[in-house]
Amino acid sequence: MDGMRDSFNAFSLLVRGHAACFTPFLHIHFGREYPGKWGIVALLLMLLTMGAKPDAGMLVFFLAWLTALAYQRARMFLRERRGVHEYSRYDGWPWLAIKDQAFEIVEHIEEHGRGLP
Repeated sequence: MDGMRDSFNAFSLLVRGHAACFTPFLHIHFGREYPGKWGIVALLLMLLTMGAKPDAGMLVFFLAWLTALAYQRARMFLRERRGVHEYSRYDGWPWLAIKDQAFEIVEHIEEHGRGLP
């Protein structure tokens, strides 16, 4: 039973690490300790990907990820100075789903998608 539990925990860590590669772009209002171990896994995944197949696009994504992560951390510190505290490992709110613009974007894609041959 422990072997299966350990396998699931390792798989869960890998999945959360993969999600942490995209979370800084898609979420806002992180907790103080996010991304933590998931960020380390995300960093390792990106470094392994860049090492396996050197590509300028992956380097650009990696630098954009670091920039987005630094931006999110700065926002978190500003929010804490204003007295707003999130759960420490909270991975943020999905900003696109919160805004009403999400529906407009989907409608726009559907509208223009119908006109394609």
